[in-house]
Amino acid sequence: MSINQSASVSSSWKDVFPQENRYFETDNGILYCANNIEVLKQIADNVIDTVITDPPYGLMFMNKKWDYDVPSVETWQEVLRVMKPGATLLSFAGSRTQHRMAVNVEDAGFILKDTLMWLYSTGFPKAYDIAKGIEGKIRQGSANWKDWKKLGGKKYESKTGYVKLQAEQGYRDDYSSVESRDVDLTTPEAKLWDGYKSHGLKPAYEPIIMAIKQNDGSY
Repeated sequence: MSINQSASVSSSWKDVFPQENRYFETDNGILYCANNIEVLKQIADNVIDTVITDPPYGLMFMNKKWDYDVPSVETWQEVLRVMKPGATLLSFAGSRTQHRMAVNVEDAGFILKDTLMWLYSTGFPKAYDIAKGIEGKIRQGSANWKDWKKLGGKKYESKTGYVKLQAEQGYRDDYSSVESRDVDLTTPEAKLWDGYKSHGLKPAYEPIIMAIKQNDGSY
C-alpha cells in the first residue's frame, strides 16, 4: 500500500498516517509493508485523494485462499472512509468476476462512473484438453501413470521471464528440467477427441472499475 502527496505540500501531512510498518518514505510518499486492512483502520477519515488497487479477483488462483472471493462490502467501506469527498477509486478486476467487484464497491457507498480496460496480447486460452483428460483417466492406475501425470499431458519448456519468476515464487510448478515433448495419445477413446477443448477464450483484457466517493457539494 502506498500513499502519495504533492511535493508542494508540507511534510506535516505524514503525521495523520500510521507510524508503524513504514517500509520506505520520502517527502512525497510513504510505502507500508503490512496488511493493508490493518493500515487502513489506522488512517483518519477523508485524507486520501486517489486509490489505485489490484485486489483479489475471486478466481481461486492456484487454489490460494486469499483469492477465494473479491473484497467484501465492509472492506470497500473502509476504503471509502479514508477517501476525500469526490476522490477517485480505480480498482482492477477479473473479466469473469468484475460484476461481483462492482456490486460490492457500489453497495459500500461509491458511485460507479465507468470501466476502463487494460489491454494486452500475452494471454493464452485456459481451455481443458478433452483428449488428454480422457487419456489420463484411462491410464490411471497403470504402470506409467505417475510419469504421465507428472507431465500433466501438456508440453512444457524451459521457463524464462515472467513464467520463470512465478515458478521461483511458488505460483507455478517448476518443469524447467523436463525435456520439451508431448505425451502421446494411445487409447482410441482419447484419439477420437484429439484437438477438442472446453470453451476458453484467450484473455486479452482486465477491466478497471472507476468509481468516486460522493461529492460534498457540487463540482
